[in-house]
Amino acid sequence: KLGQLTMLSADFAVTGPTVAGDAMGELRAGRVGSLFNLWGREAIGAAQAIATRETRLGVPLFFALDILHGFRTVFPIPLAEAGAFDPALWQATARAAAAEAIGAGLDLTFAPMLDVTRDPRWGRVAEGPGEDPVVASAFAEAKVRGFQEPGLAATAKHFAAYGASAAGRDYASVDISARSLAEVYLPPFRAAVDACARAGGGRVVVPPGVFHTGPIHLRSNVNLHVSEGATIRFSRDPAAYLPVVPTRWEGVELMGLSPLVYAYEQRDIAITGKGTLDGLTFLL
Repeated sequence: KLGQLTMLSADFAVTGPTVAGDAMGELRAGRVGSLFNLWGREAIGAAQAIATRETRLGVPLFFALDILHGFRTVFPIPLAEAGAFDPALWQATARAAAAEAIGAGLDLTFAPMLDVTRDPRWGRVAEGPGEDPVVASAFAEAKVRGFQEPGLAATAKHFAAYGASAAGRDYASVDISARSLAEVYLPPFRAAVDACARAGGGRVVVPPGVFHTGPIHLRSNVNLHVSEGATIRFSRDPAAYLPVVPTRWEGVELMGLSPLVYAYEQRDIAITGKGTLDGLTFLL
């Protein structure tokens, strides 16, 4: 099971500071569930044959790649494309890239990158839509729709405020106010989840760690997965549960504070995983 949850990088491309190891050897040992940086029907077919015929469980792989501004056809970088202020164009280029990627055997892209960035010293500014949360939110919605319409799974990254790293240094610490987080850095991710719900489904994964929050409002067709080792701590401040929402108490329909988890008029929803929902500890 741990192997099925593990993604390893093949050697068709290099991502980050690590060099790919013996991915096929790990695959044969049952320690791989998906492969990154591998594409093309022949290469993917060979890897899939190993997974289905040479491993104990025979579970098929899925294949992923960073597709930020085109696959075979190269489009302008996201920062440049955002300057067109044209959601129809953003959706069309994502759709074209997705169709080419699917033709090469890919299942998932690690895009769109939705980090709002305001420090030009950060080396990944080019990968995102720039400094404005309104533009970034429209970009998120268009790209998710474009990628997923042909059947390529999109990934909204990097949650959250990664682009606000200190001094523009990658992986440096981030020091921002709760207001900036809510008004600048989170809206593009909300837009991505909304687009995902309208497109027919997806998953929000909460990784291991402790996360403080107000109410969680579930969306149709979206699975909230709370990973083992993750704790979501809900605020005990009543003001965090405003504005009021339609609810009921003892059979009476009314407007009241939002419940911790709210799913009014939503369909096909789920909360999964072995993590913890904690409504008692967080005091702010």
